[in-house]
Amino acid sequence: LFLDATQVSYRFLELEPRVFCEQWDWSCFLDLVNGTTDYRLVDDSLHSVVLDLRWCAIQILVVVFKASDMGNASFGLGADDAFTCLLRWKEFCTDTSLEKASLYLQTEEGNSNIDLTSLADTLLDWSEVTTGKEYNIGCNICPFVLTATMRKSHEVALMAVSQRWPVLLYGPVGAGKTALINELAQNRGNRVLFIHMDEQMDGRTLVGSYVCTEKPGEFKWAPGSLTQAIVKGFWIVFEDIDKAPTDVQSILLPLLEGSSSFSIGHAEAVEVADGFRLFATVTTSKHDFSHALEGRLTYSGLWRKVMLGEPNREDMVNIVNGCYPSLDTISSKLIGR
Repeated sequence: LFLDATQVSYRFLELEPRVFCEQWDWSCFLDLVNGTTDYRLVDDSLHSVVLDLRWCAIQILVVVFKASDMGNASFGLGADDAFTCLLRWKEFCTDTSLEKASLYLQTEEGNSNIDLTSLADTLLDWSEVTTGKEYNIGCNICPFVLTATMRKSHEVALMAVSQRWPVLLYGPVGAGKTALINELAQNRGNRVLFIHMDEQMDGRTLVGSYVCTEKPGEFKWAPGSLTQAIVKGFWIVFEDIDKAPTDVQSILLPLLEGSSSFSIGHAEAVEVADGFRLFATVTTSKHDFSHALEGRLTYSGLWRKVMLGEPNREDMVNIVNGCYPSLDTISSKLIGR
């Protein structure tokens, strides 16, 4: 019960920190942290519970006191234990989100089929799209065709976007990773910024740096592409993120953890806009999906992974018909067997 109460309290605080920081008395969690100092001495059967309890209480204090991300170490919680707790916390948030989603399900009596597309549409918080409408992306020349192969991936991605989870799409070339992101962004009126990653990518390009001005000896701050997307509420997509250096991937860690602010260095930070969403793509082999991401990503466990399969012949015919209706009578002949 203590763990449930602490997790729910942290969940409230995480969703509306400004409101609950002022209206609730959080001093009891300081006592809780002090009371679980010797968590390593607890019986093995309760070790994970006490560890999660301590981690959650520490996160609450970090938010309330506006402390740095080094709060775990300051309270004597090791990096490995903290990361394990973070993964369990992500699972908890997923469970509660799915439980919340089930409240929207309205199925007819005797009908066990659930329309997940309708569910995901219901979960989308369209009130979030405020200034984002001025960044509408243009309509594609070819309309988006939701194929049978992509339908499940579309539902999962839609759910993840509505919950503000970072989304990692992986699949073979031509599976529709970019098209799916563009479709989601167009429906919500958001601008999408695509950045191709490679071994030469520099973190300063993403975060920003000081540059010379026309006046000798004078410098000014030039925000990077990631910083601008965070501030303006754009969607940002890191294509082939597995090819980026580890230190560049590490820059994304606060965003993957759901932080409401992003450090740009020199003890300065910017607030993450409500409309901001984080995406990444990884190109995999057509034949092996089971181990496609093993060892290729840093912080792989923090991404909401969405697999896209290669479109089959029926999908290709439907895509041709959707893009070129006049070819409906011969589209099946245009696609090889």
